[in-house]
Amino acid sequence: MKNIEDLAYVIKVLKEDPLLKESFLKILEYGASNQQVRVHQMIQEIEKQSPPLEVLQLFKLLQNDKVAAVIRAELES
Repeated sequence: MKNIEDLAYVIKVLKEDPLLKESFLKILEYGASNQQVRVHQMIQEIEKQSPPLEVLQLFKLLQNDKVAAVIRAELES
C-alpha cells in the first residue's frame, strides 16, 4: 500500500465484512507487546477468512503501533 487511499479502501473492506472486522478487532485487542507477534497472530486468524489481497497487504502496516491504533479506532467507529 502506497497511500492513504489504499488504507481507506482496506478499512472500508473490513467494515463491510463482519467476520474480517471481528477478526481484526479481536487481534488488535490482544495488545501483544511484541509487534511481530501481533502481526503473526493476525495473519493466522485472517487467512482463515480468505481475505482480499489488499487486506493481506495491510499486515505490513500493522507492524507500526500508530497505524494499528488508527485502524482499530476506525473499525470501532
